[in-house]
Order: sequence, then C-alpha cells, then structure tokens
Amino acid sequence: MTQKDDLNNNQLPWLRSNFDLEGWVGALAAWLIGLLLGIIFQPLFWLGAIAAIIIFMATRKAVRTPPQGANLIVAPCDGILHSVSETAPPSELCLAGDDWTRLRISVPPSATNTLHAAMDGAIATIILNTGDPSTFSAIKPDTDGLSECFVTLDSNDRTIGTRLATGGLGPRLELTSEVHDAVRLGRHIGKLRFGGWCDLYIPKNIGLKVWPGQTLTGSETIIGQFEAAEHDMTQSDIVAPQTRSVSPDESSGSQSGADPAHSDVPQPPAETPVPAPSSTPDTSEDNKDAAEKKTKQKKKKKTETEDIADILARIREDVSSKGSLDED
Repeated sequence: MTQKDDLNNNQLPWLRSNFDLEGWVGALAAWLIGLLLGIIFQPLFWLGAIAAIIIFMATRKAVRTPPQGANLIVAPCDGILHSVSETAPPSELCLAGDDWTRLRISVPPSATNTLHAAMDGAIATIILNTGDPSTFSAIKPDTDGLSECFVTLDSNDRTIGTRLATGGLGPRLELTSEVHDAVRLGRHIGKLRFGGWCDLYIPKNIGLKVWPGQTLTGSETIIGQFEAAEHDMTQSDIVAPQTRSVSPDESSGSQSGADPAHSDVPQPPAETPVPAPSSTPDTSEDNKDAAEKKTKQKKKKKTETEDIADILARIREDVSSKGSLDED
C-alpha cells in the first residue's frame, strides 16, 4: 500500500505523531506506580503522572515524507536553525579542508526524537562519546560533559558531516544504524531524546535554502542541493539539439512575411528571381502566320481552279475541232 493510499484510508490524516513502544510501556508503568503511591499518600500519585509525561516526551516520534529529488540535503532533525557560519569541522568527522559551512540547529526537549539521514549514501564513520551524568542539560552546544555523536555520510564525491550533542544523564543519544550501512534520504538512523544540538557541516559552495530562525522539520525541510556530477547524468538528462522540418507553405510564408533575423529556421541567402521563359507564344505572331497561310491556300486553290478551267477549255476546243473535221 502506498503512502497516498494510507492517507486516504486514514480517518485522521493529520495525526502523524506517535510514541515508541517503549514509551507506552514506560508511561504505563510510571502511571501504575503513581497509583500505588497515591494509595499510601495521595500527593505521591503526581510523581508517577509526571514521570509518565516525561517518558512520553522522550519517546515521541512522527511519520515524515522526504522530498523527491536528486542530490538533496534535508534537515536531520526537528529544531530551530540557530546560526550559519563558515567553520572548520571537528577532526572526528574526517572532513578534509576548511571550505565547509556549519548549520547549528537547536533541538527543543519537546521535539520528536528521530534522527534522519540528511542525504542518500552510506555511513562512512560513527563516533559516540558518552557524556558525564552530572551534565543534565545541553544549554550550550560546547559545554563539557555532553554526550556527543559524530556521523559522516558519503556518496561518491558528495560528503557531509553531523555532530549531535545532548545531556550526559541517561540514554539520550542512540544510533540505530552502523558504519557502511546504505541509507536513503530521510531514513531513521537514530534517536535524540530531550533535545540538544545538531551541527550539520556541508560544502561551502552549496546554496542554502534556509536561514537563521527558521523552524526545520526533520526529513522534510530542504537545506540545499549538490550540483549534479557528470557520472550522475542519465541519458534522459542529455538533450540532443532538435531539428524541425519545414513544409513548402511554411517556407514560402516565412520568406514572404516573417523576418529571417527572428525566425527559428535558418534562411538561405536571398537570390534575385530570374523570370522564367514564357511557355505561350506571342498572339500577334500567331495571327500573322495564320493569315499568311490562309492567303497562300486561297492563291493555291485559285491557281488550281484556273488550271482546271484551262484544261476543260482546251478539251472543248479539241472536241469542237474534231467535229468540224468530221463534217468536212
């Protein structure tokens, strides 16, 4: 079932927060202990109720939907973007050079406890330092005795680092992923309970899409985006130059009405039109030739008629002369 179908079948789609199983069990146990203490002394009931509330705050989680896109960087946790500065990363992250930007995120105690992968790739390094139990809260990010965790994510030539810090009392910082694990963008990689600090180190040349004071939503707020590397480009990303065939009507229309300087189709150099030879003869010459032919024909007929008349006349003369000789 897809997430869209899940939302359509959910009667309360806005209810995306929940608690871990350990939170339900711990809160129920604290509430029962409070009831037993309340039987002995009624104000002691509130001790169990407060403990149940604290357990729920430490185990709150939420369903998140990472954005769609390539080479994205998202917020690794919920919180407020405290500051943005160009700072050299700590040595525990194994990030070379000083061209890095640090985004310091302040995580409130009421925030969800889930840590997310800020980009897709593999976990290169994990270093976890246990804090001092006497350091209960992480009021300042650089206080001594804090529990710290350093996580480096790597994918080909893309690398980012994350430093997490919280109070040293109790199991407040936990990583559920291990080194060399492949992670998707926004995947759950650990837990940060009762708030703390998150320092995200990204290359300095990445354009940021967030600013100090902005509320960040883990796994959903886009921090920035890596430039696409040459080996990441697919065949569909390479667009070949497009050509378009031109019909005779378009060609004649573009030559007569369109400006060649603003036409999409390259125009051939203009040529001076050469008049084609006329396919029809001159009418006056035809009439003259026809008249001459008719005149010749008439003369010929007249000559033939005269010749025939002369021949008949001669025959008559011969006949008449023969008749006279016979009488004589």
